[in-house]
Amino acid sequence: QRKPGALLDLRVGARAAERLAKLPAMDSRPADDPGPTQPGLWMRSFEKGDGDIGMEGMNVANLKPIASRAAATIDCFNKDEIKKLGDGRQDDVAVTFTGFIEAPRDGKYKFSLRSDDGSALFIGSLMVVNHGGSQAMSEVEGEIALKAGKHRFRVDYWNGRGDAGLVAAWSGPEVNKETIPGTAFSHAPGK
Repeated sequence: QRKPGALLDLRVGARAAERLAKLPAMDSRPADDPGPTQPGLWMRSFEKGDGDIGMEGMNVANLKPIASRAAATIDCFNKDEIKKLGDGRQDDVAVTFTGFIEAPRDGKYKFSLRSDDGSALFIGSLMVVNHGGSQAMSEVEGEIALKAGKHRFRVDYWNGRGDAGLVAAWSGPEVNKETIPGTAFSHAPGK
């Protein structure tokens, strides 16, 4: 037995679905023009305090810097690997990787982050993967259409206490799911 108004709710939902289906497909994000780059991403690690990190990523202005250097990949599968990023620190640490990722051809790319605790992945200013919060190692995915070329790229990571890890992977046109190889990353010299 339907409740009064249930039929109206179904019609409203059906009309909304029809309007959504008629919207044009989202255009692919155009490549950026970064100028000269060098291999890898620029990694910065910080001492994480309470409340410094939200679901939208990190505001590093209020975090105490620990280390900065180039990083070949984002493949830190356990707490020992995280300690290397934090110069021996695995607890209450935050890390940001910035630079560019090169899409080899036009098409849809799926990005994933496996992390313990939280992480987020951005292409340009768009958050593609939001794996916020505190959790055991788990994976979240997101998708974006990209034009071939280099795109601004950022991954934020944070860990509270205990186990830790962060791995970034992708798949796309003629790319089976894999940890993003170092050959896809570059950054501006010195940052």
